Amino acid sequence: MLKSPRISFSAAKDSYHQHDQVQRKVDENLKNMAFRHLEQYQNIQHILELGCGDGVASIDIAKRLMPLTYDAVDIADALIDRAREIAVDSSSISRCNFNFIQGDFNQSLFWQALPQKQYDVIYSNMALQWSYCLQKLFKYIDQVLAVNNIFAFSIPLDGTFKELEKVVRINKFTTHHEMQSLFQLFGWQCLSVDKQSIQLGFVNRMAQLKHLKSTGVNSFLGDGKEEKNGKGRKSKKPEMKSLWRYLHDDNEQMTTLSYEIGLYVITKG
Repeated sequence: MLKSPRISFSAAKDSYHQHDQVQRKVDENLKNMAFRHLEQYQNIQHILELGCGDGVASIDIAKRLMPLTYDAVDIADALIDRAREIAVDSSSISRCNFNFIQGDFNQSLFWQALPQKQYDVIYSNMALQWSYCLQKLFKYIDQVLAVNNIFAFSIPLDGTFKELEKVVRINKFTTHHEMQSLFQLFGWQCLSVDKQSIQLGFVNRMAQLKHLKSTGVNSFLGDGKEEKNGKGRKSKKPEMKSLWRYLHDDNEQMTTLSYEIGLYVITKG
């Protein structure tokens, strides 16, 4: 079940937009938060988006802010291909020079290969949780964000997928307190903050797990504690048994999946 983010999100290219209701709801709220602060900016030239997915949200932001350039990155090749197709078909953003990039924003090589410019806006909706080290990622972001400009992002917080934490390995989610400590470390000022609790209902556990697969979030970053077999390779048997038992004991009962989301708009002083 658990795969690398690149494989999972590419595999979900055809189902993602039919099942990403949480991401779209959070995206709408995050954009509204960011736009309230961006109203005072007269000339937004360069935007960077981390985790652009299929580019639907990117087009919406570009229509609203009309920047000169819009650099959008996603780790999934298939989603980047879809985003390029959508951008070509959108005639209302001809002024904006879109640059869709397949890449891993966890890697220093990605940041070195970015166009050499300072960004007026950096935007990311529910993608930064795929970072192996938020502090290192924020350092990269700080280096390319122009002074007094906007970094708006949303991220699942601790408590997300609490229904599954005893069934399969889930990624470690940061806390709101840890996030605020990182802002202080970089000297960032938090302009707006919001926290959303979203709970989805499913007819049974199989439907719950299909939702994760359909949105590409059946990925695991690893925590260094995976069990290994006698040959030194990672063993999936204990986890598969736990997952099988979880599904077998379903009894076709309603089940839920919880999201705890933090939304932040910060500025670099």
